[in-house]
Amino acid sequence: MDIIKVSAVGITAVFLSAAIKKDSPHFSLLLGLAAGIIIIFIIAEPIKDVFYVLYELSRESGVNSAYLAIVIKVIGIAYISEFAVQLSNDAGETSIAGKIELAGKILIMAVSAPIIVSLTDIVLGLF
Repeated sequence: MDIIKVSAVGITAVFLSAAIKKDSPHFSLLLGLAAGIIIIFIIAEPIKDVFYVLYELSRESGVNSAYLAIVIKVIGIAYISEFAVQLSNDAGETSIAGKIELAGKILIMAVSAPIIVSLTDIVLGLF
């Protein structure tokens, strides 16, 4: 099971990080980054499966594939920005973390604009 692998990597990284943090805080931060990247590789296959299911659902339902692409981009922006925010917080850079979070929200709004316009057109068409 993937959760066992993810948990093992995470717990190992936590113990190693705690052991080296006092002597080498920079390596502790790099260890956290490496653990995050390893975890992403572990969950890459399940993520691919989820995207395949979403694609199949949109194809079978007749939903425009451009909308699916937007949803996938939004999910990607959210996860990547959350990872960067957590890494920044771990490094003690809460100010940078806040700016990354704001940028992620703005990018999500920008990517979502076509869906917002489409929904507005639908609502206005009802009146």
